[in-house]
Amino acid sequence: MLTYRPSAYEADALPLSYTGERDMKLQIKDLVRKKKGYDFTGEVRAVFTNMAGAERIVVEMLGSGGLLHIFSPSDVEPIGDAASRLSATFTA
Repeated sequence: MLTYRPSAYEADALPLSYTGERDMKLQIKDLVRKKKGYDFTGEVRAVFTNMAGAERIVVEMLGSGGLLHIFSPSDVEPIGDAASRLSATFTA
């Protein structure tokens, strides 16, 4: 069976439900916090791949009036319901 693998340019235009060859674990509306350094807790507003094919997430800081920051998924950890959902995914 052949599997279509979009180029990095095409991946940006795919619907968020597309799973393809990447398994993006964080989803829009998941709550996350930055693991190290300055405090940044917020809601995932976008999940995408950059032109090099690396996963990125856009997080809107809670209570900031709209401050957005782009992170690598490894820079943040899920909190609340997202943490529960992801831990269940990995233990099943």
